[in-house]
Amino acid sequence: MKTVPVLDAKAHLGAYLEECQEQTILITKHGRAKAILIPAPEDEAELERVALAFSPKFWLLTEQAAARIEENGGIAHNEFWKSVEQTKV
Repeated sequence: MKTVPVLDAKAHLGAYLEECQEQTILITKHGRAKAILIPAPEDEAELERVALAFSPKFWLLTEQAAARIEENGGIAHNEFWKSVEQTKV
């Protein structure tokens, strides 16, 4: 993994986009990790899975669902999808 400061990443983004195809690029600000450049999956479904893996809203919804299942056995299928539509993950 290569580590670069944010100012360097901004100045050379195109080069780092190419380089991240070969190795992960960790972007730091004031010495602290802020972002990671990885190659995007070519498969659209895999890209969506990667995006969801880093979505706080998705994980909150998942945790709430697990708590409801633990508490009362869950919710009806149609209620779940209504909730998803309202949440806009």
